[in-house]
Amino acid sequence: RSRRVENLNRFIKDQQREEQALVKNELKYGRLMVCDILERMAQQLSPIEKLPLHELVALTSVNSVRGCLGVDSLQPRQLSVDALRNPSTYGIEDSEMSVAYNILATSGRVLGLQDWLSAFSMEMDGSGLTEAEISGRFVRTCSDLKYIGFIKRGVRRQDQVVRAIFEQR
Repeated sequence: RSRRVENLNRFIKDQQREEQALVKNELKYGRLMVCDILERMAQQLSPIEKLPLHELVALTSVNSVRGCLGVDSLQPRQLSVDALRNPSTYGIEDSEMSVAYNILATSGRVLGLQDWLSAFSMEMDGSGLTEAEISGRFVRTCSDLKYIGFIKRGVRRQDQVVRAIFEQR
């Protein structure tokens, strides 16, 4: 009886091995079929440069990106500084942010908020705004400059800001 059980167990193991081999062969065949389909699809594709109006979808070189942007270099921080320093060259009006940045740029590394506000108020005096409106715009400008990373809060005193960006000369 034990010989029958052993033979039966051996038979079952052989069947399991054959099934596993079949599954492996089927997987291998399936992979080959998928690879074949992908190769046929790749042969049907053409480079994007040959498609009409491909420039609307994809740019293939850095020079074409520079040409689309109309700038010589792709340095966003330096472009932001230039736009704040000379807004008229970029077709932008002289905004509160550019006024505040120019005051910040002419000051030292650390600037007191009260001094900055008084200089900002003197610059904005001819604009016809009330003192409260000027203060509100100053606060908004400070928060914008902090958000884009140009200033950060003073370490020693709460009423000071530290310049976080310095222009390349």
